[in-house]
Amino acid sequence: MNQIMSFLDLVTDKSEPPEPIIGNGILLPQTLLTIIGAPKVGKSFLAFNIATALASGNGFACFKIDKRQKTLILSAEGGYYPNKDRIKRITNNIDRKSLKNHAYIKLNCNLYIDKKEHYDEIEGLISKHKIDVLILDPFIRFHHQEENSSSGMSEVMALIRQLIMSTDISVILIHHTGKQVNRGGRGSSVITGEYDSAIYMGKGGNGKVQLKFDMRHVEIPPNVDLQFNSDTFWFEESMDSATESENQAVALLKKNGGRMKKSDIVKKLEENNTASSSTAYRWIDSAKKDNEITENLGKLEVVE
Repeated sequence: MNQIMSFLDLVTDKSEPPEPIIGNGILLPQTLLTIIGAPKVGKSFLAFNIATALASGNGFACFKIDKRQKTLILSAEGGYYPNKDRIKRITNNIDRKSLKNHAYIKLNCNLYIDKKEHYDEIEGLISKHKIDVLILDPFIRFHHQEENSSSGMSEVMALIRQLIMSTDISVILIHHTGKQVNRGGRGSSVITGEYDSAIYMGKGGNGKVQLKFDMRHVEIPPNVDLQFNSDTFWFEESMDSATESENQAVALLKKNGGRMKKSDIVKKLEENNTASSSTAYRWIDSAKKDNEITENLGKLEVVE
């Protein structure tokens, strides 16, 4: 709503705010989320996880997603085959319809939002594919400005806001920290001053990655420790020692005392709020790999 309203119009308006794209206000409609972290901490992997989860409509780890969203990644790093391998692993358990109709990527992207013809091309891609969420990875490769220039970055951020409003999308920027990681994102403070929400990624203990959040419009969620699965390329919830001792898919099979279809296990774990479908599938795959469960005639059973 960008029209002029009287205070009376505003306070008597009975419309409800739209549902968040990612729960806990991590990503709201028509807002800007910035993922900030040092090199090699896993920012691009997290971006691919989020894009895949949005396409399937299923959350993962601490990211609650209730509705499918069409997502476009403009990727300027990594090359064709490395990114192809990443996406192939990440989307292993995602249905092909979601991958075809809700997840898009432009690799080796060389577009600059502060160049008019490139801005128009990005806007055209969003319109053509009816995109809901745009991811720019990494942010530094999508503009010509000096990152430390307040005026230059103000221009870039204004164009991103313009794109958000004109196309009714949300935007996720992947941004590096500076040499001093504790100072946050590198470059002008305009960059970090502009986001609506942020995820700060840092290395935690025991090989974990810690996420810290900053929210401008909602209560800030608590920090979260995630574990990166190098087999599936997904970030997973870091379970405490009580639950870490036994895979929850295995525990469910034992509790039910018999054989179950994979889809039934996933559904039950979701209904019990034990895990999202993505996490449940990864638990099943991990248990099969570790020979804790086996599949026979379309049903899974515990290996005795």
